[in-house]
Amino acid sequence: MEGITGVIVLVELAVLGVIAVYDLRTLRAPNAIVYPALVFALVAAVLLEGAGLQAWLGAGAAFALTLALALVSRGAMGMGDVKVAALCGAIVGLKGVPMMLTLAFVVAGVISLVLLLMRLRGRHDAIALTPFLGLGAAVTVLLA
Repeated sequence: MEGITGVIVLVELAVLGVIAVYDLRTLRAPNAIVYPALVFALVAAVLLEGAGLQAWLGAGAAFALTLALALVSRGAMGMGDVKVAALCGAIVGLKGVPMMLTLAFVVAGVISLVLLLMRLRGRHDAIALTPFLGLGAAVTVLLA
């Protein structure tokens, strides 16, 4: 990552951090931040990186996969998580989506297991997923 592209990715990751903190506090991803950030990520990818197609396909793939999970889970995963997954997919591109989602769900699962074992959460308690999606996106970007 060089120059303006690196700055844009850092801004996008910082926005994911803001969304994650908000989600940790409220268990909601704020549409007022998520939607503009998604538009910004998609437009920036087209204008600056020349990888616009990868960003759009990444957003679509992450959205479709997490939407399917949200529908199958019958409310265990929220639509805010689906929208943030699309944002993360736009940031990492289509090639990065499998790694990003795998990291997010594995780390979320491990943390959930630890919380269960420590009896800090019950089986039916919700946890914020967007911090893990953001972490998955950040790690994927760093490793790419």
